[in-house]
Amino acid sequence: MHRVGESVLPPTGYLTSSQTCRVSDRLSLSLSLPLHQAQPDQIKTLVQAMDNSDVVTTNGFSIGDMKYVYLSSIPGKVIRGKAKGQKSGVHVCLTKQAIIVGRYSDPVTGGEAAKVVENLGDYLTGVGY
Repeated sequence: MHRVGESVLPPTGYLTSSQTCRVSDRLSLSLSLPLHQAQPDQIKTLVQAMDNSDVVTTNGFSIGDMKYVYLSSIPGKVIRGKAKGQKSGVHVCLTKQAIIVGRYSDPVTGGEAAKVVENLGDYLTGVGY
């Protein structure tokens, strides 16, 4: 059994790091471990952006010290971003009770990383998590 904050993604070679965080609902979070050194307000912004991407389209978003440019989203489910000035990015997926953050870097493509993160998100949603 994985604890909140541990990586639960399989070692595919597509992600440089990953982590999940339990969310009790879409507005309140309880972080027992730092999610990529993210501040609680950064995670809250991501959760809010799941329902309204306008929150991140203009200024992007941050996870820890890393700033990301908003690329695209699937409303209520996924936000994709690219790190400013780097060949890396992030996929953030929200399930009923968790937020999954997967970072990737060159030579991995965003599509490869998306497959891993979004498949886990679909699985967790399917089992009620």
